[in-house]
Amino acid sequence: MKRRPALVAFAVASALLTSGCGQGTVEDGSGRSTPGGEAAPSAGKSSAPPSAAPADVTPRTVEAREQGDAGGAAKLSSVKVTRLPAYDRVRFTFDGGVSQVFAEYMDALREPGRGRTIDLKGEHKLVLVFVGVARQDPAGRADTTDTVREVRATGVFEGEMIVGLGLDSEGEGPAGYRVEVKGDSVTVEVAHRASPSGSPSGSPSASSSAG
Repeated sequence: MKRRPALVAFAVASALLTSGCGQGTVEDGSGRSTPGGEAAPSAGKSSAPPSAAPADVTPRTVEAREQGDAGGAAKLSSVKVTRLPAYDRVRFTFDGGVSQVFAEYMDALREPGRGRTIDLKGEHKLVLVFVGVARQDPAGRADTTDTVREVRATGVFEGEMIVGLGLDSEGEGPAGYRVEVKGDSVTVEVAHRASPSGSPSGSPSASSSAG
């Protein structure tokens, strides 16, 4: 049975993700990291050419079998941002893995419980909910790109952590994205350009069902 978290019910504080939360870095797709969100020039082709940029902007739920548990065993160990030719990749690595991930464009990232708007850079807000996470302080900051303007996370309440991705896309509307859970990592890939079939950012409501 699918379970849609009530985003406004999490009574936790929010903080920026930094290297203190696990070595946030930006890569140019060739495996080389550079500080401050600036990708190093590529001297050749990437060893792993990217596939087509994602185009879907609808809410979705991703489940990982035999990963994490409802008791909250996982701990966020690193966040890595990679800039690729057609899209950007944000990879969250958890010690212990997560059991589910909910992803949805929202009109804003809001403070759990109180509903106060949390400042998040970028025109569009992609909100992620990680299920099966242990209590921890995700204070810190991740490096950014022209597309991924900010990564901001809340604390953990009842095994769930909310993370907001502040995004800017080329063109009108939100960019397509895809989410994959593999092993101990959750990968979110966001296109650089707005999706041709995308609806305006914020059209899905907090009460709509992901998946």
